Amino acid sequence: MAPWRQHLGEQIREAREARNWTQERLAKRIGLSRATLNYYERGTAKKLSLEKVFKIAQELQASFAVSGCTLSARPSTKATAPIIEQFSLEFEKERFFSDVTLSIRRTKEGVLVISTKARTA
Repeated sequence: MAPWRQHLGEQIREAREARNWTQERLAKRIGLSRATLNYYERGTAKKLSLEKVFKIAQELQASFAVSGCTLSARPSTKATAPIIEQFSLEFEKERFFSDVTLSIRRTKEGVLVISTKARTA
């Protein structure tokens, strides 16, 4: 098990427990099974979905920091504005998401990726 996965999992669990949510409640809200969320929290998931980690951050209104990377989801303040999610990565890789526009910029810390997702009616 990679140490960064375990660290991310601990942060997810701590954020969930701080809101007094069960794994079942969070899993249902983000579209995962409780067992898969448990793997995320233990750091033993074979495959992590960045989209699901974003959803977790949004639902828990949390930020996660792992190995120099920060992941946070910030809801829009305007009802008509798109939802903006920002995270910074210390490595460059292309990420593809459905219905999302990505803007990638280099920073001193790594790479800043800004995704803009259109709201659905």
